[in-house]
Amino acid sequence: MSLITSAAQAQSAPPLTKVMIFEVKSTDQGVEPISEYQSATVRDHGGTQLRVVVREIGYGKSVHTVKLNGTLISNTVVNTIPLCGTAAAPTRTCNPGNIYIGYDKEFSLDGQSGGLFSVSTQNAFSPFNWITDTINIL
Repeated sequence: MSLITSAAQAQSAPPLTKVMIFEVKSTDQGVEPISEYQSATVRDHGGTQLRVVVREIGYGKSVHTVKLNGTLISNTVVNTIPLCGTAAAPTRTCNPGNIYIGYDKEFSLDGQSGGLFSVSTQNAFSPFNWITDTINIL
């Protein structure tokens, strides 16, 4: 991945341990932070732009399974932000030489009106398990 610096590559990459929906963004409602066990958005999202930010702790494969209301949809990642710090306290502030412990990946659902969103990511390392999170976007 082009975002990884040579200093980060020198260390072992951590296996994928968590996939969680971190934020839902929309034209009508702005950014709504999502707590770890939240099952639905509080705000009624809508407008021309609908985005979901998924936080991955550890390294997953670049291919994701993304569904809305059970239907497989395009899983275009429109923004990827590296995370540093620790798995318990990740931060988007990474300094030269920091090890990336995961990524925030922003998926575009533009043109959709919400519904049950799910994302699954496969671990980049053995046992290559899948981790899934879901949320009902109002």
